[in-house]
Amino acid sequence: MLKGNINTLIDRGLYLIHARNAKVGVWLEKKKSFIISRWKFESNFLFEEFHYNTGAPYGTAWELEGPFEIVPPEKEITLNYLNKKEKEIQGIDEKIEAIESWQKSKFTNPLTCSVDSTHPLLKPVWKYNTFFLQCPKCKCKQWEGYIPEAVFESIDWKRKVKE
Repeated sequence: MLKGNINTLIDRGLYLIHARNAKVGVWLEKKKSFIISRWKFESNFLFEEFHYNTGAPYGTAWELEGPFEIVPPEKEITLNYLNKKEKEIQGIDEKIEAIESWQKSKFTNPLTCSVDSTHPLLKPVWKYNTFFLQCPKCKCKQWEGYIPEAVFESIDWKRKVKE
């Protein structure tokens, strides 16, 4: 089964992707791959994920949205650039702000540690290009998919007010 459309991708376009090791990548037409920022054992490095439609066993990534921008040929694709864009495209700063606001509000139930609810309130963390909440005391993690949607509704509300 084909995923995405390899023929419509724009060379050096920045895309939101589905891949084993990243959510953002820059398409490299000649290599039929996305250059990504990969984390492995606390090491961060540039890596290529080949497009799914190039076939097994190496084709593991495909585009979901984009391109958000085109990286000019004279500009080098760096780790710093990809990490910054991944954080920006996923709206991490807005998510952190929404969680901090939720935790301070008198009108919401705070997000607490699943190990011991008497521990300090969970804190938002962006590490290794992954977003999660963490207990400051025992370091227990709550992954993004388990954060109640209501926490992030303020992001949509703020966007609507700006429009």
